[in-house]
Amino acid sequence: MAAFDIDDIVQSLQTVRQQWREVQKRSLEPGGRELPAREALAGIVETLKGVLFPMRLGPPDLRQESENFYVGHALDSALHGLFGQAQLELQYRGRHLARDDAAVQDRASAAVRASLYRLSLLAGEYELGLPEPDDEPAPAPLLAIPSTPADEKSPS
Repeated sequence: MAAFDIDDIVQSLQTVRQQWREVQKRSLEPGGRELPAREALAGIVETLKGVLFPMRLGPPDLRQESENFYVGHALDSALHGLFGQAQLELQYRGRHLARDDAAVQDRASAAVRASLYRLSLLAGEYELGLPEPDDEPAPAPLLAIPSTPADEKSPS
């Protein structure tokens, strides 16, 4: 079997990542994520599908008598997850501005509330007998985060 110098490759990749983070003014602090996680968002979407159609897309062992409990628990979990991902996005967008955690939380909360409203409208449309979810193209994104002044600046 061929021998590869994995340690040197890993070290070289770390150096490149570190240089990129410095040039991009990204956080150099170890720890949490700086951007939303694709896998987390996919999980949130899956959960919301189960919330909208619990007896069809919810857990296989769900019974009607526990449907409301499942919907409430799943919705709470999905909304908290979505809130966390929205906060990451907003913090990333505003990374070159003065940090204002309260404003980020307020904007993330407003975005999630607006998404919840859209979700309820979507659910109502399907309850009225409109096409099944598999029969039509995907709706517009449920989470739309308004731009910040930093997003509108043209690159120098």
